[in-house]
Amino acid sequence: MDKTQNLHDFEYWNNSIMCIDILQKWIKIRPENEEVKAMIKAYQEMSFYVARLKDDFNKQQQVLIDVTNQRNKWCVDAQTHKRDLENLSNI
Repeated sequence: MDKTQNLHDFEYWNNSIMCIDILQKWIKIRPENEEVKAMIKAYQEMSFYVARLKDDFNKQQQVLIDVTNQRNKWCVDAQTHKRDLENLSNI
């Protein structure tokens, strides 16, 4: 993950914490307010959704890295076998 993405993530989670802090203050002031309760529930769902998207992206990136590494290993193996066959042909 690059530094720019880390900065965006930090900004998002910082704003997220600020929002939940405000919502918690509101619920303390008006504990029976249905709108505040609905807002907290919606906010939680949005946060879980973003976290899931981020996790899915990280897993996808890891799969791409693993596939690339495996492909590179196979290419090296193929080159080694090709060299071996060429050496056998020269005998």
